[in-house]
Amino acid sequence: SDIDDTSRLEMIHGATNPAGLAVFSTEPTPGRPDKATPARPIGPSEVEVNGHTLTFTWDYSDDLTIKSISGYREVESLVDHDGTPTVGILGGNPASSSIRATEFEQLTHELQLVGSAWDGRMDYVAGIYYYTDESEQTVPGAASVLGPRSPLDVTTAENDSLAIYGEFTYTPESLPDWHFTLGV
Repeated sequence: SDIDDTSRLEMIHGATNPAGLAVFSTEPTPGRPDKATPARPIGPSEVEVNGHTLTFTWDYSDDLTIKSISGYREVESLVDHDGTPTVGILGGNPASSSIRATEFEQLTHELQLVGSAWDGRMDYVAGIYYYTDESEQTVPGAASVLGPRSPLDVTTAENDSLAIYGEFTYTPESLPDWHFTLGV
C-alpha cells in the first residue's frame, strides 16, 4: 500500500538573494515523488518501561538520619526497523532491515548517613552506592547493503558499579561565618 508521507519527503533547500542572505523554502523538490512504498510491510513498534523506587528514612537521633534509596527499572522493546532503501554496490537492499527485541534491567541501591556532630559544627553526608544492569538485544535475520547477515545477532551487556562517598563541612566556633568542606 502507498503511504502518504509528503511532509517527510519535503526538502529544505537554500538559495541566496542579492544581499547574500540565505533564503530557505519548504517547497517539495520538483519531480520528487510525494508518496513512498516500503520494501516490506512495517509492523508496529512496542516499548514498555517499568520503574519503581523505594525510599526509607529513619531519624535515628536528633543528629543522625539513615536513608535507604532503591530503584528498579525494566525496559522491553520490539522495534521493527526498516532503513532507507538504497541500491548498494552489491545490489539493492534496505540499508538496514530488522526487528530488534531488547530487554534491559537496572537495579540501584544507596545507603546514606546524614547528620551533624560537635554541637552542630560538623555537618556530613556519607554513604555507599551500588548499580547493576543487564541487557540483551536480539536481531533475527537482519539484512544490510552488503546482503543478508547472520540469521541471529545477539548482543548482551552487564555492568556493575560501587561507590563510597562522604562530604564533611566544619564550621569553627570562633569563625561562625567560615565553613570548611572536604569531600571524598
